[in-house]
Amino acid sequence: MKNENIKIVLGYIAICLIWGSTWLAIKITLNSFTPIFSTALRFFLASIFIFLFSRLTKVDLSIDKKSFYLYLYLSIFSFSIPFMLVYWGQNQIPTGLASVLFSTYPFFVMIFNSLINRNDKTNAYQIFGTMLAFLGIVVIFSESVFLKVEKLFLVGMFAIMLSAAMQALGAALIKKYGNDLKPLAINFYSISLSFIFVFFSFLIFEDFRNIFFDWSAVLATIYLAFFGTMTTFSIYYWLIKKINLVALSLSAFITPIVAIIFGLVFLNEKASAFFFLGTAMTLSGILIANFPGIRNYLRLKLCKT
Repeated sequence: MKNENIKIVLGYIAICLIWGSTWLAIKITLNSFTPIFSTALRFFLASIFIFLFSRLTKVDLSIDKKSFYLYLYLSIFSFSIPFMLVYWGQNQIPTGLASVLFSTYPFFVMIFNSLINRNDKTNAYQIFGTMLAFLGIVVIFSESVFLKVEKLFLVGMFAIMLSAAMQALGAALIKKYGNDLKPLAINFYSISLSFIFVFFSFLIFEDFRNIFFDWSAVLATIYLAFFGTMTTFSIYYWLIKKINLVALSLSAFITPIVAIIFGLVFLNEKASAFFFLGTAMTLSGILIANFPGIRNYLRLKLCKT
């Protein structure tokens, strides 16, 4: 049990760190690739990486009729459409605002999870903590984003929020119907089917002549495929089975903070007082949302001693 708790903590940290870096990586790819093509290439490479990894680790990727329908749904409504919306939306609005808007993800998770998974209940701590954490994200980006709202495309903003809602519904469905499925199998079939849908969308809606290859875009896409897709989603699907879904969804609040920290460390960017105030609010909100679980864990530790 202790080893599993350590794995859960490490897995949670991993998805926060990696997904915190993907917003910048997506922006880099969009300097050379069109949004749908960039998504298709990411899914194509990710499906190859997942397949090779399954062979190396000898993970069975067998499929049945029931699981196929879940994979098909996820491929369309958790990957194909949501990711095309994110890539297109981020091409219209600043990265910071995209991070804020996608931070509505935990709210959608609370709604769908309460409707679909009655046993995975949302408590008052989670509701208050989620609201406080979201306000922290708003404070962090208030200077750099919301002073420029009048210049942004409302359609791009709506696209990011719609993507968050669709992915939240997919997570709730996995929580209910994916307990017997291997995380790597969920990832492989959903991503592989998504590549087919996204590639045909590229052929229909985009022009190959608008694409040019450079090493920065290629390396960023490889990073997104290997770490941002194969690694993170496999961990995420495993975590869905282990912890409360709302608590897991709060990672969406940490990723924008990680993105800013990467900018401070690697791009010599500066942080204002709003960043530190918002970070404190967000982390406090996450702590409050997880307070019942932390309290129960401490009680167990005290009982054992």
